[in-house]
Amino acid sequence: MTGEPLYIAALIVIYAIPSIVALARRHRHMVKICLVNLFLGWTIYGWIVALTWSATTLEKSAENETGFRSRFVSFFRPFR
Repeated sequence: MTGEPLYIAALIVIYAIPSIVALARRHRHMVKICLVNLFLGWTIYGWIVALTWSATTLEKSAENETGFRSRFVSFFRPFR
């Protein structure tokens, strides 16, 4: 029973991963992703959709709204 609070905390962090990724990446649809994760994240499908959405970028250019190159685009640029 001593590990139960740790188990619950780990589940909450796992549940919030899509929201954390969207916040860390300053995704332009961050609020929508957080709402999808909040209301549909309890379903596996909703959680996967939110995670995929938070990991993608919708802009065609290599620069995001802050003017910095996206880490994802910069990482895969040599493979083009």
